[in-house]
Amino acid sequence: MGAKVCSVCNVNKVGVFNSTPIIDGKICNSCLTKIGLKDTNFSNDVILQRLSANDIQIMIDNEEKIDYKSKLAEIKSEKKELAQASKDAYQDILNSFQEKGLVKYHGLYFDGEEKRILVPKSLIEDYQLLSYDDLISFTPVVREGQINKHHGLARAAVGGAVFGVGGAIVGAATGHKNFAAVSKMAVDLNFKNGFTKSVTFINTTTKTDSLTFKMADKEFSTYCAFLERIMNSQESHVSESDNSVDDVRKIKALLDEGIITQEDFDAKKKQILGI
Repeated sequence: MGAKVCSVCNVNKVGVFNSTPIIDGKICNSCLTKIGLKDTNFSNDVILQRLSANDIQIMIDNEEKIDYKSKLAEIKSEKKELAQASKDAYQDILNSFQEKGLVKYHGLYFDGEEKRILVPKSLIEDYQLLSYDDLISFTPVVREGQINKHHGLARAAVGGAVFGVGGAIVGAATGHKNFAAVSKMAVDLNFKNGFTKSVTFINTTTKTDSLTFKMADKEFSTYCAFLERIMNSQESHVSESDNSVDDVRKIKALLDEGIITQEDFDAKKKQILGI
């Protein structure tokens, strides 16, 4: 395997100690000097991670130089503005939930009117604003004592095989009744974008005959039922949409046969589709 060369000049060899990463490769110290930077600068990578080999070649051709300190200050200012914009956007979204009197339901906000779910921002995760339609499945999870026996029941995605309301809730809520203790009780919510949120009710070994368990178990079952209603409302919406399409096809057939006029068809179509 040949030695790697600078992505800008394609001549000078580059390695760990004589190059700096750019978008599409590495730049050698010689090319670095040509755009006004020194190889001893501690934060060259902060500047160069935004530039490609072509960008740098154009700068060299035009004899453009980067002012190291000014560029770092500019980048810092941009990041600060972006962070503030993101913070303001999140606050606006959070206010839109709270102004309706909505409060966290086991860590999440649910807006039944607009069919939205807000996963609040945390110290380690950014916020997620999702629609009810984005919820593709949920999985109740119960682990027994120290044995860590996994008793999970996945709610199938809309459009696939699904459990009925009673089946899903009973399976989730009663499958652990014969346990002497439970070490974990949670519900994992799975969304279309690949995001998963775990809502925990018990995360330490808890005897099933204790008041703590009974209260958590009740909340757990109620939460499963709540999510089931959201899932079923999606299925109902899909079914209604399918029926609407079929109805439009039927009246289109009447139009094609000359039984109704184009005007009649347009009016009926708008009525069926609610537009």
